[in-house]
Amino acid sequence: MLHAAPLMRAVKPSYPQTRFSYWCIIPKRHILWISGARFMSTDIGSLIVSSPEIRHGRPCIAGTGITVHRIAIWYKLGHSPEEIARRYGHLTEAQVHAALAYYHANRDEVEAEIAADETEADRIEQEYLREERTA
Repeated sequence: MLHAAPLMRAVKPSYPQTRFSYWCIIPKRHILWISGARFMSTDIGSLIVSSPEIRHGRPCIAGTGITVHRIAIWYKLGHSPEEIARRYGHLTEAQVHAALAYYHANRDEVEAEIAADETEADRIEQEYLREERTA
C-alpha cells in the first residue's frame, strides 16, 4: 500500500485517460500530470555490435565505426567516460560505458587484440625504416 506524506496527493487528470496516462503522487502545490509519456529503455546488448564487414569483425559501438579497442585505449590513458564522449561528439556516455563494460567483461580478448595491433604497427614501422635506409 502506498502512503503519501500530508502535503502529497494523488492527482487524476480532468480529461479522459489514455493507455499512456499515469497517476502521479505529487506535492499539492505542484500539480503535474504526465500524459502520453513513454519511458523507453535501451537493450544494453544493442549498443555493441560485431560484423565481419566492419573493422574486421571487432566489436564496435552500434551505428559508428568506433571500436571497443579504441575506447579501451583512451580509458587506459586515463580519460574518463565523460571525456571520451566529449572527444567523440557523436557518442553518448551510455555508448562509452557500454564499450567499457564490454572491455571489462572481455579484457583478455581485447588486450590481446590491442597487443597484436601494436606488434603489427611496430613491424610495419621497421619495414618502412628498412626501405627508407636502402633507398
